[in-house]
Amino acid sequence: MRVSSVRTVCSFYFTFVSWDSKSFQTPARTAIGKTLALISTTKKTVDSFAVINNFTFLKQRTMKKFYLHNGTEQLGPFDVDDLKTKGINKDTPIWYEGLPDWTTADKIDELKELLKTATPPPFGTKQTPPPIKKPAQQQTTSQTQTAKKKSNAGLIIGIIVGIVLLVGGGLFILANMNHSGGSTLDSGANTYEEKVMTVEEMEKADPAKFLDASGTYNQNFWGDAMKVHGSIVNNATVANYKDVVVEVIFYSGTDTELDRKQYQIFDFFPAHTTKAFEFKIDKPSACKKLGWNAISATPY
Repeated sequence: MRVSSVRTVCSFYFTFVSWDSKSFQTPARTAIGKTLALISTTKKTVDSFAVINNFTFLKQRTMKKFYLHNGTEQLGPFDVDDLKTKGINKDTPIWYEGLPDWTTADKIDELKELLKTATPPPFGTKQTPPPIKKPAQQQTTSQTQTAKKKSNAGLIIGIIVGIVLLVGGGLFILANMNHSGGSTLDSGANTYEEKVMTVEEMEKADPAKFLDASGTYNQNFWGDAMKVHGSIVNNATVANYKDVVVEVIFYSGTDTELDRKQYQIFDFFPAHTTKAFEFKIDKPSACKKLGWNAISATPY
């Protein structure tokens, strides 16, 4: 019989028997009081044992360390609070100190409440991320680099073709020159004569370009004439001249031109020769200076 039931019976009996009744003697009352005190002490002792047992149970539950196995390796140790974050299920292999062998989580009393709330979410299908698109600028840069490579390849091919054509043309010209070498030597004399004739014709066409006249002059005692001592140089290569015409220019003391007169020297002037001449001329009264040039001649 539980203690509470005993107390209820005693309380009922105590109420039923009147304390004021003469038939209820003091020894009986004393015995009942002692019995009630003993029952109260017994209840406190029982309650204390219950508290101790509950504390011991909670302590053992908290201090127990569990080990898991994921099929490849052993994990742990973990306490109950740690197992809440491990996503275990009823078939998870588990062991703790005191078990003879591995078991499953659903067979351990301490973990049954945990299994109700720690059910992992359904395993979803793994999604493949979409491919990364290249920026438009990178695509444009790639296309530009490809175009440059093609352009450089075309340029190199063009240079190679040009070199081949140049070398081939040079060899063709050399072959023709060797083939016609004899005829070129044979016509060398004629070509030289043609060149000589051409130069001579040019020199004969304009004698003044190839004749130079220079010298000195002095005035006579009376001051009305001057005596000229000069020379004429023929600078032509092949042309010969005769009867050179010399033009004399009369200047005042202030270098003002006063008059011009022409004098002809009848003599031969072969190419690359120098000849002297001398003549006397009348001058204007204001003339103080003279100058002269060879202006023409007759080729021969």
